[in-house]
Amino acid sequence: MDDRQVASRVKEMADRHQTQRRKRIVRVARRALTTAGYDGTTIGGIASRLGISKAAIAYYFPTKDTFLAEFVEPFLDDLEAAIASAGEVREGLSGYLTVLTDHHDVAVWMDTDPVLQNHPDYGARLDAVNQSVARLITAGRRGRRAQLMALAVLGGIWRPVRELSPAELRTHHDEIITTALSPV
Repeated sequence: MDDRQVASRVKEMADRHQTQRRKRIVRVARRALTTAGYDGTTIGGIASRLGISKAAIAYYFPTKDTFLAEFVEPFLDDLEAAIASAGEVREGLSGYLTVLTDHHDVAVWMDTDPVLQNHPDYGARLDAVNQSVARLITAGRRGRRAQLMALAVLGGIWRPVRELSPAELRTHHDEIITTALSPV
């Protein structure tokens, strides 16, 4: 092996190590944030769980908000895409529930953590998605009855998300949608 090949091999190994370290940080941070919440999680606590320094985490994620972007943005992007592509209410709710299932830990975290609910970007985006779902459900109907119907349907989706595992949500997906749509 010549010097360029050795240098290339060393760089490849270093890149692989960084990728593996980043994945470990993401896995531990996601578990910490989705179980302890935003306020209950610190960079120091994540570092301690990993046995690395806070500086090592800061290399990949300089602040807790960068973790939010890592976890919450893909969830919200997928929710927005599912609703935007929905042709009718059952299809929209099915896509919505699929995303909530696929991002189960983040969905429950967003639903229960006041910091996320009140976040100027992420809370507002989730509210906008839920308003889009409500418009899909009410199909142009207005008034208090339509609003209550939308709330009942959304509750019929979110309650199982909070109570069931992703595997159970997948198993009972169609039943959840049918039951949630019963007020419509």
